[in-house]
Amino acid sequence: MTANESPKPVTAYCRACGKPLTEDTLKMSQGTVYCEEHVPQQSAAAGQGPAASPYTAPAVANTGVSPGLAFLLGLARDWRSCWD
Repeated sequence: MTANESPKPVTAYCRACGKPLTEDTLKMSQGTVYCEEHVPQQSAAAGQGPAASPYTAPAVANTGVSPGLAFLLGLARDWRSCWD
């Protein structure tokens, strides 16, 4: 680089080490910016799509509960208390 050339602007920083990166040196992995040293290795499971989140429980239908019946019984109880 000569004295008249300006250095390339920093466009991102490595998530792992904080190293400043230019457009030529940054590496993207799963939507995150890394430097060449810290970019994660791609595994065979990476091509299968997004993994299920461990923070959400699967929706399980409880067939023994009727929200509509619970609502009506609650109304009946409230209505009866008005006459007592």
